[in-house]
Amino acid sequence: MSKKNLKEKLAQYILDADENALNYLNEAAVKYDEHQKILDKMIEEGEEDIAAGRIVSHEEVMKSLGLR
Repeated sequence: MSKKNLKEKLAQYILDADENALNYLNEAAVKYDEHQKILDKMIEEGEEDIAAGRIVSHEEVMKSLGLR
């Protein structure tokens, strides 16, 4: 589905929806936004760790634990 088609369907859904459906849609959008902010922060922190050299390979971790 194209972005344009999705926008049109959502616009029509909003026009036709009752209050409960709109509340549900709003709650879903808020939860999505909150979750996306958490993921964005995790990605940013991971990129900082990589740039600072704080990331080690799985193999290095296994060796340090004495499992290899």
